[in-house]
Amino acid sequence: MCGLFGILTRGGSRLDKAVLIRGTAAIHMRGPDDEGYVLICSRTGEAQACLGDDSQDGLDHPHIGSVNADAYDIGFGFRRLSIQDLSIAGHQPMAAPDRRHWVAFNGEIYNFVELRGELEALGYSFRGGSDTEVVLAAYDAWGTDCLRRFAGMWAIAIWDAPKRVLVLARDPFGIKPLYYHLDARGLIFGSELKSLLTAPWIERRVDPQAVFSFLQRGRPGLDNRSMIRRVRQLPSGCFGTLKLGEAAVNGKTAPEDALAIERYWSVDPSETVPRSFADAATALRELFLESIRIHLRADVPVGVNLSGGIDSSAVLMCARRLLGKDHPIHTFSFIAKEKAINEEHWIDHVARQAQATVHKIEPHARQLTSDLEELMRIQDEPIGSTSPYAQFRVFKLVRDHKIKVTLDGQGADELLAGYRSYLPARAASELRNGNRVRALALAFRAARYYPTSAGGLMRDARVMAAAYPPANPQPASPYNPYEMPDWLNREWFADHKVVDLASWQAGKKTVLKENLYFTLTESSLPELLRFADRNSMGHSIESRVPFLTPGLARFIMSLPEEHLIGADGTTKNVFRAAMRGLVPDGILDRKDKIGFTTPERNWLLALDDWVLSAYSDERASCVAALHPFVLREEWRNLKAGRTKFNQQFWRWVNLVNWSEQNRVSYQ
Repeated sequence: MCGLFGILTRGGSRLDKAVLIRGTAAIHMRGPDDEGYVLICSRTGEAQACLGDDSQDGLDHPHIGSVNADAYDIGFGFRRLSIQDLSIAGHQPMAAPDRRHWVAFNGEIYNFVELRGELEALGYSFRGGSDTEVVLAAYDAWGTDCLRRFAGMWAIAIWDAPKRVLVLARDPFGIKPLYYHLDARGLIFGSELKSLLTAPWIERRVDPQAVFSFLQRGRPGLDNRSMIRRVRQLPSGCFGTLKLGEAAVNGKTAPEDALAIERYWSVDPSETVPRSFADAATALRELFLESIRIHLRADVPVGVNLSGGIDSSAVLMCARRLLGKDHPIHTFSFIAKEKAINEEHWIDHVARQAQATVHKIEPHARQLTSDLEELMRIQDEPIGSTSPYAQFRVFKLVRDHKIKVTLDGQGADELLAGYRSYLPARAASELRNGNRVRALALAFRAARYYPTSAGGLMRDARVMAAAYPPANPQPASPYNPYEMPDWLNREWFADHKVVDLASWQAGKKTVLKENLYFTLTESSLPELLRFADRNSMGHSIESRVPFLTPGLARFIMSLPEEHLIGADGTTKNVFRAAMRGLVPDGILDRKDKIGFTTPERNWLLALDDWVLSAYSDERASCVAALHPFVLREEWRNLKAGRTKFNQQFWRWVNLVNWSEQNRVSYQ
């Protein structure tokens, strides 16, 4: 688990070694255990491995500062968090034995032991015990098809010298980040946006579409955008190739879209394999236990982030079963004072069952303001609520107790229909299949357990179902500025031709599973994974998510929808059954859903002066997308009880602080 940064120049541009060093230093917290570089000449194949100030002892390479980079046009920088094989045998960037391939690899391949056995049978040998060696051998053996064999999380950069091709790849769910900027000068890429912004040729101009998306939905990353114009993310489940040919060598520039992106992984949510509920629960139990088993592979201590909900409790109890009763397990939890969102009782209950050592953190409003600068530096881009701050403090707690790896329940809700908002989609599937009575029965039964009404649920279900078969999709159109709220600068968005990105719409009769796939790949999960990656790596912690493996996803997406949400509206229906006998019944029978919920309204009201400072003309005027006067008016209405609280209030504050800290331009 680490951080990578790289530069590929073209069109006669010179490799800027100073930017390579600065960009790698910007992500030092992702890998404080080791530092490494390689400089490559794409024309001759010559490569020079280099050390940095933080490199491990025992490596026989020159220091990057002493090497003349003029002869090279490609550079990789790397920061290592040592998890598998802590020796110098795991040092990166790493070369294949014949030096035909170089790799910078951020992540973990959990099934590397099994893959190593396959590769040894093919004649490959290994000098160490890291999964990075397995990645190199797998690429040599199978090319980019190796990505389909990996179970894990990764962002990978491979230089294929014989083919003169740079390969960038990202795991199926986008657990690990990979940003890039491509123009006539070349390609610059890295694990975090802050690395790319060390390059003076990348302008700090905001992407208006990303700003609008953040203010509207709390997520800047739709359409794989970043908040900075022309800096994109490689899509999850994809790899990109950039081939250096004679045209580039002779000084002719290639088009800006020369990074050819291909999808190597996806699932079809409309495909359903008939399985009895009992058989599905049994199979899911075994698949999940196997996922936990390989996610526990590490040469350092592993802990569990515990919320007290079904998902994290299942992770903890399965880990206890696999590790045995005497193996020490540490858990880490956020505790809220407010009774409505306090899960301390459930945390203590499951921790006692697991005989785990419990660690808790209970942050308050003033700590948020004192930690905000560090939180924003770690997160790189604005965050849509204060929930990531709770997670930030949990990972700080993990670091304080010297644990380097944690397991987390992230992704379970998006795979197994854990949110109440999925109930209308489940009813919509029944409507689309002509089962109106079953849809009504579901709505009335669900209304007994969840804070929703049967009428409201059916109304939402009819909206989802009414679009079937969907109309021909229309291209994105300019957003009507008159439909924007008054606090937005309508003229600024109109000048920048911001478009209304269409919301999700199911195209087939499996409305629920299509909705799950959308939130898994395009909507909420990518942002949740971004928060977790930055918060964990910002504290030099590896966060693992055992629900998110291709095998589990394919299996769950192949199940009938009634296995996911039962006829009475029970969410995660089959998973609750799969965990019976492993997880305490009290946890499995919970109907509420809390997670890392923070008392955001109370926090902001307690920070009145701080909020008003962010809304002031002096500070908010740096954000051309907002009208500061209207922000202050809305805040006064909230305090007077004339309007309801929503997360917009936090987003305004956060966007102002982010814009100031990153010195971005709205021109």
